[in-house]
Amino acid sequence: MGTQLFNGFTRLSNFPLDERSVFSSYQDAYNYAASDPTAYAGQIIAVVDEIAEEVSIYNLIFPSEVVDINFELQGIAGGTGTIRYINSLAPDEDGNIVITGTDITLSATDARTVAEVLAIFEGIGETEFEILFSKVIRTERVTGITEIIGPTDAVSREYLENVITTSQIGIRKTVQMILDNTGRNNIEEQWFDFIDGDIIHKVVVNITTAYDPSNITLQIDSSIIMDADSIYETEVGTYISEPNIKLSLTEPKHVNIYLSSPSSTGSATVYIEFTRTPHDSNIQ
Repeated sequence: MGTQLFNGFTRLSNFPLDERSVFSSYQDAYNYAASDPTAYAGQIIAVVDEIAEEVSIYNLIFPSEVVDINFELQGIAGGTGTIRYINSLAPDEDGNIVITGTDITLSATDARTVAEVLAIFEGIGETEFEILFSKVIRTERVTGITEIIGPTDAVSREYLENVITTSQIGIRKTVQMILDNTGRNNIEEQWFDFIDGDIIHKVVVNITTAYDPSNITLQIDSSIIMDADSIYETEVGTYISEPNIKLSLTEPKHVNIYLSSPSSTGSATVYIEFTRTPHDSNIQ
């Protein structure tokens, strides 16, 4: 009668034949799969929580990401699914991976972490109507702002200085008109209208073609801004007057050009420099 040479293993008590097949915590099982040289792909292990009386079964699989571990755990029964590294962070004993702002960078080209970026906005307070920011913000320019209407809305220094300057001295302008031998030859719709309060600073008449002897006068309503004595119409040249008068008008008026007598020839260009709607002006 033959003798059986090999028999199966028989436990002598309630412990596994392979001491590395049952672990008392998830973290121990995870560490075993990740680094123990005896771990192998396809191995089945269990995590037994004696206090909670819970058993979770895991299968060892190859890591799905390029990380420095041998194997990772894939839940089979009672587990939480595939447990993997995220941003090189290992799960805790419950299989959870906690990621904080210091663990996440903005992009492949921007190595700043989320925590570093959020730190920039320290000091922000918020109410129902506004956000208060205690840090200094510097920028070359801000685009996309459509309107500034609130009493605390921000404006640039350049804009503010321009507004202050304008409110103090008004807006300085220069207008041009063309004369022929009969006077101003612009069509009526193109005539520039002056308004009440405008200050006429300087009038320049550039004679480009001489006129016959004829007195030329420039006048806005009842205000003469350049008289005949200031213009030598029979000679080509530039003639300047600085009346510095403030207009008193009941309605907008344009410049009238008066010739004392007809001229067979003549052309000129006139420039009038003035301040529109000045404030706090003593010029009369």
